[in-house]
Amino acid sequence: MMRMGLPHRSQRKMRLAKRPPRARRAAQGVIEGEAKAELEGQAQQPLGHDLPRPGHDLPRPLRSARVKLAAEMRPAIVVTMLVILAGCGRLGYDRIGPQGGDVTCDAAGDGIVAWYRLDGLEGDGIADSSGNGLDGVCADPCPNVVAGVIEQALAFDAAVPHRIDLPASPLLELDRGFTLAMWARVPPDPADGASTITKRLGDGSDNSFQLAFQVSGDLWFNTDGPAGRDTLQADSVLTDDVWHHIAGTWSVDGDKRLVVDGALAAARPSEGVSFDGSVTRLGADHDDAGFDNYMAGNLDDVRIYDRPLTLEELATLAACGP
Repeated sequence: MMRMGLPHRSQRKMRLAKRPPRARRAAQGVIEGEAKAELEGQAQQPLGHDLPRPGHDLPRPLRSARVKLAAEMRPAIVVTMLVILAGCGRLGYDRIGPQGGDVTCDAAGDGIVAWYRLDGLEGDGIADSSGNGLDGVCADPCPNVVAGVIEQALAFDAAVPHRIDLPASPLLELDRGFTLAMWARVPPDPADGASTITKRLGDGSDNSFQLAFQVSGDLWFNTDGPAGRDTLQADSVLTDDVWHHIAGTWSVDGDKRLVVDGALAAARPSEGVSFDGSVTRLGADHDDAGFDNYMAGNLDDVRIYDRPLTLEELATLAACGP
């Protein structure tokens, strides 16, 4: 009886070798066509497609679910990468500090660069609560600690005189817009040009920004830029030994505002503001003649933002006081 079964391996090889040349070429063409198609498909795949993919050997339903999940996660991955690039300064947002949330009495909110609560002294200076490490250093001696609007405050005496120097940092070169906001209590008849906060510009008498009280009781918001000095003035008398919330804002679009106790006191278009690496100071000005325009009065909750706060946000801060 003849034994039935598969051909011996040698017989299969012999049959394959005897295949007509045209058939072999056709079979080889199919194989080469499939290889070419596969290579072209890989060329169209994103970078990393050729890497081993976990779960590739899963059953088809599970593989389909994995592909669907990856597609759903792709937008979240893109957003995460944008946030990382923004934090690295690749998208133009190179300021580092706590971001997010609303501006309140106890929270800085978006765009905070420096935040001086002034609830006492730390060593020979004041602490920056923004997280950016811009701690201030007293020009000996330090101002006195007194009762403030929000816990404690610092009392500056022009006769001593007192001043606090802040670090020369690129974070304070606010050429995209800024807000200077604080509580101030100034007695009548202050020294003319009593400066609450000043950032010097160059070696002369120019300032990138300055909030200062005049002997008349007016509040001035000075900025210097390519077009020279621009002064915005609030005509109300604020040197009445009462706490007032004062703020100056400037936007890169040229909108300049003075806000007193949460209400708009003065506004107008303004030219650009110039910045350099000069020091920012609380309680004094510095020009080519030396230090002057010393502050006489109290300061509390000084905040610097890298954007113009809205009137609603400034009204919120003003509501923190009496």
